[in-house]
Amino acid sequence: MRVFRFWVLWILLGLVNPWASAAPDANPLKLNAEEQAWIHHHPVLRVAVGAYSVPIEYIQGGTLHGLSAEYLATISLKTGLKFVYVETETAEQRTNLLRQNQVDLISSVRSAGTLPQADGVSYTTPYYSGATIIVTRSKEPVVFDIEDLNGKVIALSSASALSAIIHRRAPQSQVVTGRSTEEALEMVADGTADVTLGSEASLIPYLQHQYLDMLQISGVATGLMSNISMAVSSDQPVLYSILQKSLAAITASQANDIRTSWLATTEHGALSLSVVAGYYAHELALISLAIVLLIGLTWQANRLHKQAIRSEREKTMFLAVMSHEIRSPMNSVLAAVELLRYTRLDLRQQHFVDLANAGANMLLRLLDNVLDITRLEAGQLKLMPGPVDVQTLVNDVADLHQLRASEKGIALTTEIQPAIGVLMLDESRLAQVLHNLVSNAIKFTSTGEVKITVSATDSDDGKHKHLEIKVIDTGGGISEAVQATLFKPYSQADQSYRTSGGTGLGLVICRELVTLMHGTVAMHSAVGRGTTVTVSLRAAIAVELDQLSAAQAKTPAPQVSAHASSTANPSAHVLIVEDTPANQEVLAAQVTRLGCKATVAQDGATAMAEFTTHTFDLILMDCHLQDMDGYTLAAAMRNLETERKRERCPIVAISASTGSAHTERCFAAGMDGVLSKPIRLAKLEDVISLWCGVEATPFPETQPDHTDFDAEKIRRLMGADVTALLEAIVLGEVDLAARAAHRIHGAALTLGWEQMAEMGEQLDHLLRTGEYSDDEEFSASVLREFVRCWREVDRADSKEVRVFHS
Repeated sequence: MRVFRFWVLWILLGLVNPWASAAPDANPLKLNAEEQAWIHHHPVLRVAVGAYSVPIEYIQGGTLHGLSAEYLATISLKTGLKFVYVETETAEQRTNLLRQNQVDLISSVRSAGTLPQADGVSYTTPYYSGATIIVTRSKEPVVFDIEDLNGKVIALSSASALSAIIHRRAPQSQVVTGRSTEEALEMVADGTADVTLGSEASLIPYLQHQYLDMLQISGVATGLMSNISMAVSSDQPVLYSILQKSLAAITASQANDIRTSWLATTEHGALSLSVVAGYYAHELALISLAIVLLIGLTWQANRLHKQAIRSEREKTMFLAVMSHEIRSPMNSVLAAVELLRYTRLDLRQQHFVDLANAGANMLLRLLDNVLDITRLEAGQLKLMPGPVDVQTLVNDVADLHQLRASEKGIALTTEIQPAIGVLMLDESRLAQVLHNLVSNAIKFTSTGEVKITVSATDSDDGKHKHLEIKVIDTGGGISEAVQATLFKPYSQADQSYRTSGGTGLGLVICRELVTLMHGTVAMHSAVGRGTTVTVSLRAAIAVELDQLSAAQAKTPAPQVSAHASSTANPSAHVLIVEDTPANQEVLAAQVTRLGCKATVAQDGATAMAEFTTHTFDLILMDCHLQDMDGYTLAAAMRNLETERKRERCPIVAISASTGSAHTERCFAAGMDGVLSKPIRLAKLEDVISLWCGVEATPFPETQPDHTDFDAEKIRRLMGADVTALLEAIVLGEVDLAARAAHRIHGAALTLGWEQMAEMGEQLDHLLRTGEYSDDEEFSASVLREFVRCWREVDRADSKEVRVFHS
């Protein structure tokens, strides 16, 4: 217990007086009363230091660094003196300042051999003594003594004390002076001088850091020591005594610590590239090799990437062209077979006609599937989500397949959870998925039934639902090995094409479409136990996503415009805002065909003027006009209605653009609906009936001048746009070319010229994204195909273009 108390007391004493446990100075400084009094009256000394004396001393950031700084710091600890520094450039300047009593001390004076002699100056015992070394370029001969330097150019720093000795011992040499040791070494390195001399303390650090393998120590000057001392004025004997005693009181251990600290903290300049290369030659070689390989691999990957993109584009174009080339004669075959059915045929001939019709339809389905899978792989197929009544959609799909199921003697039933509601989905693509799955289930089921079940659960955010659709059959089932291949293109179970027909693309298309909808497809099957295919989707609730869609889903019909509902005239007045002449002609003919009055505005300014001065029941708005876009124009019309307190006029977008971003932008601008090109008469009839509250009934086929219009005018208008496109491309006017391509795309869609529309869309995309100039070879092929399509259309024999009903 006593021992414990002793140690606690010792620790407390140490904390109270930290010097109590400190080791005493092995060689304490002993100053007399006069020296102590002098320090008391002169606590701060002015010290002259060299500006170009690295590494012996130098000022950086207002603080003195180097060997002299370490000794001055030690003297300050022993005596309590403080120092302020006066930066000078030459040794002569420092000596003059000392003699003029403008400084009290010179921190470093270099000498060679013996101590320097100068009137009025007293020099302390050297605090550094070292050999004088001779440095030359690496390939120069060895120098053993100063006498061997005759005939050579010798570089010295301005602080060096060797100049007089060299002139005496090597009179035929030439001495050139640099401001610093580093400048002297640089003269030797660049060939200005042959050799330099100096103390090892000042030269060796530079040789190790900056001149490795470039400069070498060639020899040591025999009997010539390099010394560094301090200097004071001769009329300051007390200060001289204090410095002498302070230096003498430094122990060997303290001197070693001073040297270690100096070498660790002194800045010797930035490492040169040659030094880095010398130290890290192998590492740099490996890094250089890695960089070269990386650049090569990057170039190769970029080249292969471009080749893949070009190949994909060429494949897409080839399939698009083949689609056009095959579909046109196939439509002729189907039309001929259709007409042949209405002639007088015997049973055998009727059988052959049915076979031809079935084969032609199968080829068309194959063509559609191939195009779908190609577009999906190329990322060109876009979804168009809208409000979908899932229960109605599923029932419609089941109704279409009911006859085929009955013919096979199997039951086709549905089990749909009530109150699923209206969800935001791409109706046509979801229907395509269901048709494929139900068709496959019926195809491979001989007895039993096929059931479609639909269920939905609410998501956590309350704005979405998790939809699950299952197609369950009692067919023969599929083994796990075969299941693994079914979702690969052109793969089928048991080579079923021979017995059931098909291409093996249906399931692949289903998977890709569902993936595009951010959903999943899963198959569970076992041989002899049937198959269940589950489609899982997360869909937004239409009410939450789009208030307009919610209103349409909850209400049998939208509220019609006040003008249309209050007038006794059943016809509607429609404003067509369209900048493409061909589209103007077609849309005006379609509106007139439906018994409505059409007013055409070719740009935004004209449309705004018409809207300001007239009342319309419906506006069909193209979203890409020459002077402004349709979104801006629609917003301006809504602002005008608000300012003048006018009744809201329905605005429906008509555009070749697709996708949810386009749809959301239309509704954000104040539009009421979106109608994508090509605009068929049946779709337009539905829109007019929906928004105008009139019965838009087409005139009979026999009524003249309502269904037909001049094909020559259409060709002439389209030809003007084609000419404008080609001229803009030749002149490098990309924006004008892109607008012309977009107009051609929209007009071709309206007229049903599918191949022309597709080429126009590709050109529009290439021009707007800048890819036209990036990939000139592919762009030229697209342009050639576009011109070929136009020539084909222009040479068509038909003299009139009809407005289709479907």
